[in-house]
Amino acid sequence: MYYLQTLEAVTRLAAIYIKMCAAGSVLFQDWKVVLSCSKTARFHTEVDFGVAENWLRSNEETLVNQTHLLADFMENCHKDWLEHLGDKRFVMYFILIPPRFVYVLCSFSFS
Repeated sequence: MYYLQTLEAVTRLAAIYIKMCAAGSVLFQDWKVVLSCSKTARFHTEVDFGVAENWLRSNEETLVNQTHLLADFMENCHKDWLEHLGDKRFVMYFILIPPRFVYVLCSFSFS
């Protein structure tokens, strides 16, 4: 049972990550997450947002709960990103270009 709950939580996290990338968001461009099911692991969840050398590490709750909390956070970020884009489309017409092009432009600007 725990395996299926973990798989469902990780699948949910991956799905929202894909949605963020498809929407053209660069917030999680260098994002990395390490999830550990091992009972001997120091941390269940380690997250690196790519903006600092520090990782967020947690062992507070179960891996499934931590993964759902992380997915909730990313879903809120996705919702905020879509609202932000919706507001800016009226002001900046070039935001109407495809999200993949925005991603390419941002990858060149960060290189």
